Amino acid sequence: MTVVHHTLSAGDGHSIHITTAGSPDGIPIVSFHGGPGSGSNASMMRPFDLSRFFVVLIDQRGSGRSSPSGRIARNSASWLLRDVEAVRAHLGISRWYVLGGSWGATLAIAYSGSHPEAVSGLILRGTFLASGQEVRGLLSASRTRAPRAWLDLYRASGADRPSAMMSAMYARLRQGGPTAWRVAQAYSALERAMLARCNRHMSSRTRRQNTLQQRRQAAKYLIQVHYLWNACGLRGGRLAQLAAQAHAHGIVGTAVHGKRDPVCPLANLAWLKTHMSNIKQICVNAGHLASDPPIYAALVSVLDEIARQHARNVT
Repeated sequence: MTVVHHTLSAGDGHSIHITTAGSPDGIPIVSFHGGPGSGSNASMMRPFDLSRFFVVLIDQRGSGRSSPSGRIARNSASWLLRDVEAVRAHLGISRWYVLGGSWGATLAIAYSGSHPEAVSGLILRGTFLASGQEVRGLLSASRTRAPRAWLDLYRASGADRPSAMMSAMYARLRQGGPTAWRVAQAYSALERAMLARCNRHMSSRTRRQNTLQQRRQAAKYLIQVHYLWNACGLRGGRLAQLAAQAHAHGIVGTAVHGKRDPVCPLANLAWLKTHMSNIKQICVNAGHLASDPPIYAALVSVLDEIARQHARNVT
């Protein structure tokens, strides 16, 4: 496996980190990480047969190894879509498949509607729709599902009432320093507690961090809360409009969703059926993470079918 790292200047103070792996002659596919703010990691390569695919990972603005870390200026879905197109041009790819999980699925839908001519097909995992209901539910649902972790985050945020929790978190994360680190650590612990309930392979324990790790974690959650607080730049039914444009262009694909997903409601599949009926749906007995065995197996199966269909078309 050949792994290559690239840095692409966006020309506006942001530098975008790109990782490519697999055969340069393979089927091009870009995989969007979730979060927002999580950054790409090596585990995202696991479902791919790198002898058949050419995989592109992009660390979104302010995330992962892109720089500056945690920068929220000029950082919204519209800026990310520009970056994806810049990466495609930089790599000389005419069309590619697009895979996205959670927030990455949101971005994949938006990209397919913005640039349908560049999309060979979609693969969505645990589709998040960036709706106000979902954003509110991230915190309200966790209050009953993981009450101790929720209370720790509530206290760290300094909010005077639960409804003000997100805005209080945003303010403290923007302050930086130890105050931001405490919010980020509490937020991370809450996420882990929620996900561990649905995935027996995942530990809910938090680990001791050094200063650099604390700063990176604070940057991650600053990006995430920045997006959630600002509706991910997709207000006014914008995602539905982009989904309709992708559908009108004939974009096809598959959505894999866990029945026990605590982050992305199962009802999101009904939204997909309404706005993107060309997207086949696979619902499995799993939670949210791509590492959950039923979700992982479904993704491998979808990718294998793409590779076999590509081979039939070539011959």
